Amino acid sequence: MSGFTLKPQKGTVLITVLLFMSFLSIITINFIRDIKINIAQFSNLRDINQSFWISHSIENISKTIIEESQRLNPSSSILPVIWERGPIIFPFRDGLVSADISDGSNCFNLNGIVKAEEKNKYIRNNDGVLMYSNLLSSLDFSDAEILVMVNSLVDWIDTDTMPGNGGAEDIFYMTAESSYRTPNNLISSISELRAIRGYTEEYFQKIKSFVCVLPNTFHNSINLNTIRPDQTNLLVMLIGKKLNLSVADRIINSRPKEGFRNLDSFWSLNEFNNIEIPNLAKQYVTFKTKFFTLKAKVYLNDSFISISSKLGIKDSGEVYRINKNYGINL
Repeated sequence: MSGFTLKPQKGTVLITVLLFMSFLSIITINFIRDIKINIAQFSNLRDINQSFWISHSIENISKTIIEESQRLNPSSSILPVIWERGPIIFPFRDGLVSADISDGSNCFNLNGIVKAEEKNKYIRNNDGVLMYSNLLSSLDFSDAEILVMVNSLVDWIDTDTMPGNGGAEDIFYMTAESSYRTPNNLISSISELRAIRGYTEEYFQKIKSFVCVLPNTFHNSINLNTIRPDQTNLLVMLIGKKLNLSVADRIINSRPKEGFRNLDSFWSLNEFNNIEIPNLAKQYVTFKTKFFTLKAKVYLNDSFISISSKLGIKDSGEVYRINKNYGINL
């Protein structure tokens, strides 16, 4: 009888051993998989970290280029011809960098839609409202859309809590599914527009090339010799609807290769013969740039980052960083 009782025990032990080995195999496979994942994650983190350092180097190189350009041509701001052709590609081992330096003054400073009445107190700036309205109109927004977009932006920044016509204050945003308040302070990034009433993603993409953010409420002076053919809406922004966009296109596309010599030669163009130029337009045009924009993309193995830096120039000629943003699509 004892011989018969041992066989089931041996079978049970065998099954137990097989189950244990299977369990151990599963643990080993998962352990190896986790190691591979950790190695891949470490490699990605290493590449991303290296990409950040590469982008920092590109920014320093760009500062040097701008400083040298200003030193060689202190009375005007025309970048070397190589940068006028668009992004420059710098290949390196395991990747490449695409870098583009452009005039950072040729845009509407969103914070210029208000003015500082006193420290940290902001009120509506009618000149800024007019210029921004002109810009939106040149981009084919309707009057109703412009009303909402302009006044909502003013309400987002200004200090009071009373919404303007078509605008929005806290009471509007607090009733949203994800409630939040207006900052009642200057905007720090153009991406904030996405949180403001009237700015859909479609509208944001439509205007983002024409607007910028500076840490003040000053209006940028548009550099007539660096404004690109795809930025002629900025001339309409200054002069108003009296200047047809097609005429603005013709003015910039026929600009002398060496640029306009002086403001008189610009305002004496035939295209302005029947247009009364507002003082606002004459006040905010220049040949000297105070701000530049660096846009760079770093590709390293399977990692990718995009940076956008706003650079300013001190009176001493030194270039400094105003702000810097990282992302995927800037």
